[in-house]
Amino acid sequence: MGRTLLAVAIDAERAAFLGINVLRQRIAAFTLAGAVAALCGAIVAPWAQIVSVDTLSWLTSAQPMLATLLGGAGSFWGPVTGAFALALINYMTRTLPGLSELIVGGTLLAVVLLAPAGIYGLVQTLSRSYRRYSLDSRQGAAT
Repeated sequence: MGRTLLAVAIDAERAAFLGINVLRQRIAAFTLAGAVAALCGAIVAPWAQIVSVDTLSWLTSAQPMLATLLGGAGSFWGPVTGAFALALINYMTRTLPGLSELIVGGTLLAVVLLAPAGIYGLVQTLSRSYRRYSLDSRQGAAT
């Protein structure tokens, strides 16, 4: 289902030409997303013990998107990394009532501008560069 959804997302007309039922795939994706959202809501309700309008504010709904932007959307571990980073930033700035949102926003802006692939993408790029550098230095020392 993943490759067909990717094909539909990239070029629906070409996917239909290849024999993929585009409407069916879109409905399946929408249904699956709704089921996951309902499951998340069912998990949050007992944890919060009371569900009010304040519990389900726009900030609560935006946190998964912020975590994805912060960590990077290119892999599974990007949003996970972003969620940990966002939770760490929120924990560290919990005593700064007015500055907490400013620090989170500034961090998000810096990551989006300086590392478009997110924190996880930046770590992967640095890791590849380090491996390449260490391989080059070993080969240079061997000759």
